[in-house]
Amino acid sequence: MIEVESTVELNEDVKDKLIELDESHLDKLNPYGLEKIGDEETYPELDKIIKQFLEYHKGNADGVFSWVKELNKLAEEKKGEKIPYVGDSANQHYGLPTHINGDYKNGLIYHCLFNAGTNGVEDSLKTTDSKDDANPDNCTLEEYYKIPEKDDKKGPKDINELISKDKELNDKIRNIRNNVIGPDSILTKELINERKGAERGYYSEKYYKEILKKNEDFYLNPKKNEEEIAKRTNNLVNIELYPLRSKNKKGAGYKINKFSLFGAYIILYRIGKYLNEVDSMNDIQKPRFIFRSFTEWEECIKAAIRNYFNFDDDNDNTDELFEYLYDNFFLEFSSPNAGSVSSVNVVKKVRIGNERFDKMTDCLSDPEK
Repeated sequence: MIEVESTVELNEDVKDKLIELDESHLDKLNPYGLEKIGDEETYPELDKIIKQFLEYHKGNADGVFSWVKELNKLAEEKKGEKIPYVGDSANQHYGLPTHINGDYKNGLIYHCLFNAGTNGVEDSLKTTDSKDDANPDNCTLEEYYKIPEKDDKKGPKDINELISKDKELNDKIRNIRNNVIGPDSILTKELINERKGAERGYYSEKYYKEILKKNEDFYLNPKKNEEEIAKRTNNLVNIELYPLRSKNKKGAGYKINKFSLFGAYIILYRIGKYLNEVDSMNDIQKPRFIFRSFTEWEECIKAAIRNYFNFDDDNDNTDELFEYLYDNFFLEFSSPNAGSVSSVNVVKKVRIGNERFDKMTDCLSDPEK
């Protein structure tokens, strides 16, 4: 495939403004209550919500816990719309959010999907504050997380395993927080589990099969430690457009909100970082962003562009900048149902092919080869 050449020149003022969206600016846009202690990123308010969630998970709290309501309260002072939701859907209120996983400030491949699934739990299942509720379509949070006990092919089995992974409360809180927003990519997490004897993970099997095939000798080599592998695999960043869970898009009731905009700002930040470094660093790899649900992502990225650059809705500068980003950094999947990161599924007008796919994914491979 011939690399697409952009027909749009990047205006120097726009480029400078893109570079100005630096780490400190991005941190201020983070809706999860980020606080820094030196270089360490902490989320004390998010941790409080997680602690509350764990009490409901054990059945030790009354009333109805809601992730969407708690996150909206957490980000109340940030500009933008709240996360929308559909009524009392148990998936949206109870299901553990998944938003950003991996080294999102320095990543090289960004796997941008719509939202995390529910493993077969219908969006029609509703919340209730009573275990004695006779309606089979209603459940408490504790009952929601016990769905796998009745049907081991359904429900949040993976989240239960995450919660039971460690005994100490602080470890449980860290594990859950890192599922919402954390430094390790989903590929990293699944590989670490697999190296410890677990079955191959859902994402590794469904989305990263070609990457695994290419790098299995490195990833599963007992002589390589987890840190060596994570340093490479965290280059593959996962961003969900919508952090809440639903079985299908309609069940999400998605509209652009301050959390989805944060995902779009990460993309603008990372491109600005690259543009700032490309002239002074040798052999720098261009970050790539691979989108499923491209229409929804395009709408959100354009909204972030208008917000950040103060472009008017009627101003074609937004479309011009997006076209430049698309031509130089963005990739799509070959169909709405495709999600596998592979030489066949990843496209820009046409399939990228084996050679370009291998070059793009070298950042995930053994650096000694």
